[in-house]
Amino acid sequence: MGAMTELAPSLVELARRLGIATEYQDWTGHDVRVSAETLVAVLAAFGVAARTEEERNTALAEQLRSYWARPLPATIVARAGAPTRFWVHVTHGAPADVWLRLEGGTIRGGVQQIDNFTPPFELDGRWIGEASFVLPADLPLGYHRVQLCSGDDENSTALIVTPDWVGLPEKLGNHRAWGLATQLYSVRSRRSWGIGDLTDLADLALWSAYRHGADYVLVNPLHAAAPTTPMEPSPYLPTSRRYFNPLYLRVEAIPEFGELAKRSRVRQLRTDVQRRADRRDTIDRDSAWRAKRKALELIYRVPRSAGRELAYAAFRSREGRALDDFATWCALAEKYGGDWHRWPKSLRHPMPPALPVSWTNTPTRSISTGGCNGSSTNSSPRRSPGPPGPECRWASCMTSPWASTPTGPTHGPCRTCSRWA
Repeated sequence: MGAMTELAPSLVELARRLGIATEYQDWTGHDVRVSAETLVAVLAAFGVAARTEEERNTALAEQLRSYWARPLPATIVARAGAPTRFWVHVTHGAPADVWLRLEGGTIRGGVQQIDNFTPPFELDGRWIGEASFVLPADLPLGYHRVQLCSGDDENSTALIVTPDWVGLPEKLGNHRAWGLATQLYSVRSRRSWGIGDLTDLADLALWSAYRHGADYVLVNPLHAAAPTTPMEPSPYLPTSRRYFNPLYLRVEAIPEFGELAKRSRVRQLRTDVQRRADRRDTIDRDSAWRAKRKALELIYRVPRSAGRELAYAAFRSREGRALDDFATWCALAEKYGGDWHRWPKSLRHPMPPALPVSWTNTPTRSISTGGCNGSSTNSSPRRSPGPPGPECRWASCMTSPWASTPTGPTHGPCRTCSRWA
């Protein structure tokens, strides 16, 4: 393999200004230089054209102007107990008064100015000077503001003070600990649906702890992916970091499964997907999700007990609009695909002025998981609710055009408006 072409200095400098590494150490400890093609592609993702020398020089000039035009950094991050240095920009020769407003409203001084011999910069006929300051090391953790006053100009920026070290869980104590690290989707068992799930994780944790004395199990992120196929294979590219991926649910662990009249149908879905998985050398997320999706829809139709209904209503109330937004996004993704850039323009924003008539007349189900307890939500896109009916009986609820119709006795809160039937 020939030597890699030397990177252009302008490309290296542009990457540095945007915080993009041009080299790294691989898992064997060897230094690896990032290729020019990769850097150009990453810069393009930042919206910066850098394929030619002219484009790079233009981008560098724009970056320089942007830097000097900003009176304060966009955000300052400090570690508790450590002094943190930052710069400010004011008219050259003008005073710069800096203080802090803590998140509780307290005004705090003690910000020390230190030497900075950077020459002034001319921007649109105005000379701008740079000064440097150091934050006190004893600032409390939290989200604060750095205030800058120079003449008649006042500016501020966010200051985030983080712990120097978050520590270890108290249960570990002071002894050395060991555990297993695993990708959950690979932890398949004879009872899982062709892919590792939360029940497999619980079994692994118990087995490793009681049989081998392990202290913990480290798993990949379990956040939600788009409910479409092909399903995103990387757990590090989630759709939401707030909600979990229902792909990891063990269908039979959901309490309503025990009340399902067609349990054999669910078991057949599991058997079919297991057989497909046994014939493959790779994880087949799409087959597993299609099978689980059908099973979850069957289970959702089973009337919940009064306690489960209350827990479900409390979950929806607790999550509020965030859950509505996520469920709406999932439903839209089902109809228009996982890439929102290809959706109708009126639906690309989280708060569209109105959903199209064809959409509101054709509700689409979307199952999204808000926790690891086997709960699921079956939500449809939101539209302006009508006036509340004088008496909610679930099927006659006028709060939403997609109110649930019960398959059993009408008891407990309505799934749409939470009124008691």
